[in-house]
Amino acid sequence: MKDFANKRGFTLIEILISSVVIGILLLFLVPTLLNAPSKSRDTKRINDIEMWATVLEEMRLEGVAYKTSNYCMVRGGVFDTAVERSYFGEGLIPIDPLGDDFVGLQVGALNCTSGGAYNYLYNPGGGNLYSFGIYGRLENKPNANTSCSTLIAQPHVKSAVVDGSDDYCYAVFVR
Repeated sequence: MKDFANKRGFTLIEILISSVVIGILLLFLVPTLLNAPSKSRDTKRINDIEMWATVLEEMRLEGVAYKTSNYCMVRGGVFDTAVERSYFGEGLIPIDPLGDDFVGLQVGALNCTSGGAYNYLYNPGGGNLYSFGIYGRLENKPNANTSCSTLIAQPHVKSAVVDGSDDYCYAVFVR
């Protein structure tokens, strides 16, 4: 009869417990790693929108009036005034990280649904409640501050974001 007491190795129970622990760790780690690129793109979108609002405010403080027409910021566009170009480095309009592959949105009558555009609305909602609004669509809910579908009918209202939809937007309103 052979003596198994001196053999080295893992028992079946040890292997099963290790497999379960690794499985549980992967269960929490993999979704986090898979969502990282889209969260990064959302962060860039929010930073672009916030920067754009800040630049427009700084320009106003220097005597440059807000644009009074609504427009879409589209891929590869160039700002039309030297003052704007000086604030935005090379003068290029910030674009969505996914570019043409990302669907923009419609805000009020301004339809920027192609080319990954951001939206600029002068006096959204009328009544001089806000001077302007800047809008962009996001991929993830945690960073969204409004529902995109609400912005079509009420471009001056931030509404609750619905779970399980792709209706995630970020809006900045400036008085």
